[in-house]
Amino acid sequence: MTDTVTLIKRMAPCLDTHVLLHFLRSAVPGSEKLQEQITERTLINKRDSWTKGDEETKDNKLLTLLNNYQESQRLRKESAFTLDRLNEQLGITLSDCKKVFSYAKSQYEMGKYKDAEKLLFSLKEILINEQHQPTEFILQIFWGLLQCEILLNREKDTLEFTTLNKIKQFIEKLQAEQVLSYQESLKHKAWIIHQIMVYSFTSKQPNAVALFSQLFTDKTLL
Repeated sequence: MTDTVTLIKRMAPCLDTHVLLHFLRSAVPGSEKLQEQITERTLINKRDSWTKGDEETKDNKLLTLLNNYQESQRLRKESAFTLDRLNEQLGITLSDCKKVFSYAKSQYEMGKYKDAEKLLFSLKEILINEQHQPTEFILQIFWGLLQCEILLNREKDTLEFTTLNKIKQFIEKLQAEQVLSYQESLKHKAWIIHQIMVYSFTSKQPNAVALFSQLFTDKTLL
């Protein structure tokens, strides 16, 4: 167990707490005490602040729209589910998107991963085709999506083609624009490797391990 604890300490800086606990539960027998310690130190003590933040962000035009399935589907069908069109029709702004992101984060922190994933996916739809993309913010959205997909054991192709590849593209874009330094981009790439390692060795999806193997031949991560 000592070697395992050492390994976990090395991995921890590159893993979200929920993903780390998922890895311990799924792949590290006998780690129950460590799981309890992590939960008590990082999750339980913050629950009140998450609940407060949850309440503060509920009153939001975009969240109201997303909770109206028929209306949001109508806008999608009319190709109006973009920030520009939503701003024209409903006065929805980037600030509203950021509030929904905060709400999604509070849902995630409280273990409501499906609810968080649904909100983050909608934010991705709204922002991904904007002419002037808030790239750093969109990268945060994709990181949140990746973590939800790992915890919800989504299919390999979903995780790889809708989320992982986009994260790599945005990291490269931000580095090229000098928004991220080389060292900062390396940190993001280290997060990718560790997150996908957890997915590959905890997922029940076919070929999940192959995704981790692919990373070592991926020139964008070198």
